[in-house]
Amino acid sequence: MTKKEKHVVYLALCISRVLFLFGDYFLSGNQSTDPLVENNTNHETINENVKPIDQNRLNQNLKSDLQHIWIQQKEIDSVQLQDLKENSSNNFDDIQTLKNIYSKTKNTIVLNILLEKLVHNYQFDDAKSYIIDLNNWDYSKNIDANLYLHILINSLSLTDPNEITDFEASLNQIYSAWFMTKDDTYFYMWLIKIWNKDWDGATKIFKTISSSRYSAFIQNYFDTLNNPYLQNEVPSYYKDGLIALTMLKNWYFSIAKKIALSIAMQNDTYILPYQILAYSHFLTNDRATAIDYLFKLIDINPAKEDNYKFLIWVSYYRDEKYEESVLYLSQIKWEIYQTDVYRYLILNYIAWNDNSKLIRMRQSILWQDNLEKSDFYTFFYNVFFLPFKNQEIFTIYNNNPQLATSFLDKCYQTFSSWDDNICIYWQAGQDIASSNWAWAKDKLLYLSERYPQWYIFHALGDYYLNQRDVQQAKQYYIKAVSLTTSEIEKNIIRKKLIEWNL
Repeated sequence: MTKKEKHVVYLALCISRVLFLFGDYFLSGNQSTDPLVENNTNHETINENVKPIDQNRLNQNLKSDLQHIWIQQKEIDSVQLQDLKENSSNNFDDIQTLKNIYSKTKNTIVLNILLEKLVHNYQFDDAKSYIIDLNNWDYSKNIDANLYLHILINSLSLTDPNEITDFEASLNQIYSAWFMTKDDTYFYMWLIKIWNKDWDGATKIFKTISSSRYSAFIQNYFDTLNNPYLQNEVPSYYKDGLIALTMLKNWYFSIAKKIALSIAMQNDTYILPYQILAYSHFLTNDRATAIDYLFKLIDINPAKEDNYKFLIWVSYYRDEKYEESVLYLSQIKWEIYQTDVYRYLILNYIAWNDNSKLIRMRQSILWQDNLEKSDFYTFFYNVFFLPFKNQEIFTIYNNNPQLATSFLDKCYQTFSSWDDNICIYWQAGQDIASSNWAWAKDKLLYLSERYPQWYIFHALGDYYLNQRDVQQAKQYYIKAVSLTTSEIEKNIIRKKLIEWNL
């Protein structure tokens, strides 16, 4: 198992915290030293702009489509795509699962869910690679038109002027074929005007949009144009900067980058464009470029050094440069980051396989009062389910049983009885580590509905195999192998199937 495979699940559950800090702290006008950074943020989501996929089609049995996922399997159980679509607790795992399924089936329902997941994680370049691979694209059957255009507009090249021309051609084609409403079409025409910095043309178009879907964005845009600071004698690029910030706050990253870059070229000491460039590259997974801009921000805005070092740490971690990540994380002194510092040091020690430092950091984080479900999930997964699915010894649990018990106690103290799924997740893991399969069964069945991950199905297969119910064991093993992207786990399950002649 690679280092990336070992840490990606943890990062997925913690990245929401980073994004919260980014959105609430770094883009807040109350925290900015720049008087032109206004604080009226509109959190419009892409789901509001995308037509829902047919729910009945999501629940169809994909048996015929999934037959070739594993060459030795004779049958395949139904995969409930609705679970993958709605599950947000482990988004990166879901993306890998969907990529695996789509690569084998080319099923367009899977493709739509995969694209929505990628958009949700701002992985626009990755999403674009899927849509440009389609031949003779059929707007009505393959991909929702709004989703398609949202991906394209957020993956435009900053240096190739032909891409915005091609985007406009695609927009006209979609509208001509009646795959998009007039308001939606005008909205993307407005974005094109913004891309070209045609403010008058943009204002004229935006005034014609009547859909309530865009009302908050419209108001945000006009509030920016009417900002009182712009009525003073300030450089013209101040308005450009505020419009770029509005684009970023509404998740149109390529446009924000393009405008901010043009401002930075005019004034290399102005903070706002570098903030926009750093955060937009950070959020869209271009970590190396984000780091360059974050270092620039430390130079021109040292008062916010801890803020920038925090994101530098995350960027280095995502690039698997663990020594650099710990170096910058250790330099952060603000108490408001204490729990986050513990969280991300834990991630580094997991990646390093440094169990002694990992245990000390686990003990430290237990004293914090602002723990979230992801903190417990990370611990329980690392202690129980990761060694189980790799068929390894439960080293951390065996050497530190009291720490595991303390995490369970803290889990029930933190979450009320009606919201204790994560605590049941712990108990199921302990049952597996202790070989208490009879106690584990009901918990695993319960979790299979709420955490439909391959290792849960793998564990259920082991339970039924332990009970000599080979037919049930076979069904759960096949479901596990159809979802996992880990060759190690596929080989482990294959060996069990062969040994038991399933």
